Amino acid sequence: DKTGTLTANKLHFNAVYPVGVDQSTCERLLADFAASATATNKTTEALIDGLQGAKRKVVDEVPFASIRKWSALAFNDTTPAATGDPSKGVPTTGVYVLGAMEMLRDELTLPPKAEAQLKQWSDEGLRVLVFAGNTDATTLHDAQGEVKLPPLTLLGLVSLTDELRPHLQ
Repeated sequence: DKTGTLTANKLHFNAVYPVGVDQSTCERLLADFAASATATNKTTEALIDGLQGAKRKVVDEVPFASIRKWSALAFNDTTPAATGDPSKGVPTTGVYVLGAMEMLRDELTLPPKAEAQLKQWSDEGLRVLVFAGNTDATTLHDAQGEVKLPPLTLLGLVSLTDELRPHLQ
């Protein structure tokens, strides 16, 4: 519902479909991404409410812009593991991107099962985003200061629900 006639623009985290990483790693990276963004929006607020992330040290950032339909963060640290043992942390060094598939399609390869999940969630009326990363990169800008994404690997799909307007429930 892009016009806002059916929904109230109150997003809620629904689920993560991990690709190439386990569920808990994907959720932790996504949660930390949302908790660490300097500028929040309805999407990051829904992720913050739905997932418990830790604020990480951001070394570079491209905030969400409607013209781009994605945001990106670069980290250079390690997330403490759920066990509380920092030596078993999930590495977050690298660049992480969250955004609309149509804007990141040229940057990613979507495996057939992930493509099917994206279609299923879209058909169910869920808002679906892609979450991708590159653990070898730590910058989002070129030498001239222009935004430049490194090669990305899909980490997962993220689904969000949008509340129906009260008169439609």
